[in-house]
Amino acid sequence: MLADLLETLSDGRLSRSERREASATLTAALPSDSARRAFARKVVDAVAERMPGAQERDAVEWLWDVIGLLWRDQGSSGARAYFGPKDPMVETLQALIRGTRSSLDVAVFTVTDNRLSDALQDAHRRGVVVRLLTDDDKQHDRGSDVDRLRRAGLSVAVDRSEHHFHHKFAVADGRTLVTGSYNWTRGADLN
Repeated sequence: MLADLLETLSDGRLSRSERREASATLTAALPSDSARRAFARKVVDAVAERMPGAQERDAVEWLWDVIGLLWRDQGSSGARAYFGPKDPMVETLQALIRGTRSSLDVAVFTVTDNRLSDALQDAHRRGVVVRLLTDDDKQHDRGSDVDRLRRAGLSVAVDRSEHHFHHKFAVADGRTLVTGSYNWTRGADLN
């Protein structure tokens, strides 16, 4: 679906017929707001990759930020609810991480999903202050990405309690809270 849509970029225009076809395809394939937002982020990333220089890629990111401001419903709290596996949980978390500009505080039981770990590392490389708090025992589990994140320079702290640190939340830029029961693991979509 993404590749088909990007083919329409070759001439820099979306014709009426392309618009009709894309609208029908996207409406059928992306029934929820969260799915549409996650896909929109993929489109923006794919277009940015095609830009010849850093200035052009920055302009695409700026455009994404402006669109994000326009998408906000000023009359509501801005709260959104996502329920996996129906909603694209990993993509939603990746979009949150990519959209973070200054700070990201993550408190999770464990991190074993490389897609999320990679997104955290990318944010760190962009200059976002990323802090991770996790369970002291789970950091040693097979497949845990905690040491990899620590070696990459992210601030990592572990609880010092005899009890498991079973929280799952993140705070982006001091204003966006994500919380719930979703584990940041590869198997989370199966549970």
